[in-house]
Amino acid sequence: MQEWASQLSAAASSQGFILPNTNQTTLSWIGELCLPIIHGFAAIHSIWQHQANSSTPFMVKGTQATIYALISRRCTFRAGTRFFTRGVDQSGHAANTVETEQILVVPPHHQFSFTQVIHFYH
Repeated sequence: MQEWASQLSAAASSQGFILPNTNQTTLSWIGELCLPIIHGFAAIHSIWQHQANSSTPFMVKGTQATIYALISRRCTFRAGTRFFTRGVDQSGHAANTVETEQILVVPPHHQFSFTQVIHFYH
């Protein structure tokens, strides 16, 4: 669990999507009590591959699962509801910025990632 948490923390800690003014040394004293969290949504699905046969020649042979993950997280610079936080501040941070990352892991050695950042200016 600790290894998974550290990998998720490294993947989800792009600047602006973590707590402001916080670094790894600040939180190191918490140890195992510190759980990386995001303000957003995360889902992971396993897609099992089946044996190919003559009626379905395009299916992939094998029994390993392809993993699809979707992570959406809100920026911490100007987080707020759309009714109370609007526009862009003097530093150029847009209100309600969302970063969405799609991750696809295809066994045995292929990993793909696509990240999209959306700014809501209203």
